[in-house]
Amino acid sequence: MAAVTRSSYALLSVGQNDSPETFDPIDKQTDFNLSMSATEIDVANKGTGVWGEKISGLREFVVRGSNYIDTDDTTGWGVFNANALALTTNSYRALLDAVPHYYGFEGQILQFEITGPNQQGVGANWSVSLSEGEPAYT
Repeated sequence: MAAVTRSSYALLSVGQNDSPETFDPIDKQTDFNLSMSATEIDVANKGTGVWGEKISGLREFVVRGSNYIDTDDTTGWGVFNANALALTTNSYRALLDAVPHYYGFEGQILQFEITGPNQQGVGANWSVSLSEGEPAYT
């Protein structure tokens, strides 16, 4: 039987566009979901002479989550919010545990929704998708 790891470290960190690049987590995250799926891409053509030639490819890589908005968090939330408003591509890390193991990727924010207010404050729901290249697992 495989062991199950329970972790409170699964969260999204945002690249700070500095050199060397540092990453800061979005504070007060309440939900995290990483979805990825692979596919085979048919690359057969008359030039290859091989019918049915396929390579593996990545069809989807999306991180979805939510958090309570912390306006004092100028590095994690502040950069993420600015990227959402400017529709810019940025570096992200989907952290999986405290070691840390993570998927690093260039992504763009697909969905950004402000919710609330409620008893805990104003929240946000968001999703970030791979925009170029492939994610790297470290």
